[in-house]
Amino acid sequence: MNTKKLLFNLYDNKLESYQMVASYVTSRIRRLQNRIYKASLLNKREKVHFLQRKLIYNLYAKLVSVRRVTTENKGRNSPGLDLQLYISPRKKTEKLKLAKSLKIDGRASPIRRK
Repeated sequence: MNTKKLLFNLYDNKLESYQMVASYVTSRIRRLQNRIYKASLLNKREKVHFLQRKLIYNLYAKLVSVRRVTTENKGRNSPGLDLQLYISPRKKTEKLKLAKSLKIDGRASPIRRK
């Protein structure tokens, strides 16, 4: 299955080959971050702000952040505010829904403390 078909399935909450999609998505986000870095070196403030805004609202960036929090970070085994863990492989569609539901509104979300 090619990458384009996999990415179209992201919008339908289907994820057949998660690893292939993850590597593609990570490379796209890395490329966008490099563009931000190069624009900042050239002191192009408008371009930097445009690219940063593009990164914030990008679905791929949200997917990468959810993947980091749920699989790579040290705190992946502790439940969050909703008292749920997203560790098992069959919960990939839930991770996708979680990434789609992320909103950036400038306010910090509350976290669960013991």
